[in-house]
Amino acid sequence: MNTSESPSVLEPIFSVQLWIRILGFAAMIIGVLYCLSIIGLIIGWLPIWLGVILLRTSKSIDSVVADESEQAAFELVSQIALFFKIVGIAALILFVVVLLGLVVFWSGALWLSF
Repeated sequence: MNTSESPSVLEPIFSVQLWIRILGFAAMIIGVLYCLSIIGLIIGWLPIWLGVILLRTSKSIDSVVADESEQAAFELVSQIALFFKIVGIAALILFVVVLLGLVVFWSGALWLSF
């Protein structure tokens, strides 16, 4: 990878590396706290997994800065893409669960009104 191209294309990612690392640790801590409860065990693994991915992303940023190779940049973008895929799938699942919950709630409320 060319050094002249690297800062212009990946500079926004380099500038948020600290925040990616902080968010990764925070997600892992939140996941561990979720796992302290019985119900939290069901969803607690997801923030831990996302935290691990964010910490890997932060390490990939270090690799891109050190190596300046296209392979390191590809790994970095792959980690970011994986994070957003997981968050997107989790958001869709949450949307469906909330929608089903509303349907069940309103159908029960309508049934009780008769």
